[in-house]
Amino acid sequence: MIFQRIFSTEQKLKQEREANKKKLLALNNIKGYLNQIDHSFEIVPMGDLSRLNSLFIDLKEAELSDEEELMLGEVFGKRET
Repeated sequence: MIFQRIFSTEQKLKQEREANKKKLLALNNIKGYLNQIDHSFEIVPMGDLSRLNSLFIDLKEAELSDEEELMLGEVFGKRET
């Protein structure tokens, strides 16, 4: 019984670690896209997730990955107050 619990906890931690790796990679990609912008001319629409998503698609020249979209929502989406 105790070994099952330890194994179960270990598997959960491994899954969380892999999910966090994907999130960090997506955030690094987003930073890379942001570095392509000339911020003296372009305004990043931080309050409009739909327009922000479109901007990143234009910068990437491809659809965003699921992880990239998820992280955009986490970072720039509406937050509960």
